[in-house]
Amino acid sequence: MTAILFFLIPWEGKATGLSGDVIYLQGEEWVLLDKPINRDSILFHRLMEFLPDNHCITTANWEGYTAYWEVQQSHLYLHHLEVCVYD
Repeated sequence: MTAILFFLIPWEGKATGLSGDVIYLQGEEWVLLDKPINRDSILFHRLMEFLPDNHCITTANWEGYTAYWEVQQSHLYLHHLEVCVYD
């Protein structure tokens, strides 16, 4: 009976928002809700091996990096990466 009551009581869920990558479109900065590097498993693993062991990881950014992208002539290009590093 207690288990049934547990599911009937409305619970408020709280979660950390995720930080996305950044993209520049026609001179305007937008936040991507995805991380394109994560879509390529080989590239993603190579990047993770390249990052220093003391790079910052947060619940908003599990990978510890933010990629900046731009679109030129209908192609997506990586402009640069920002990585936070602990002292």
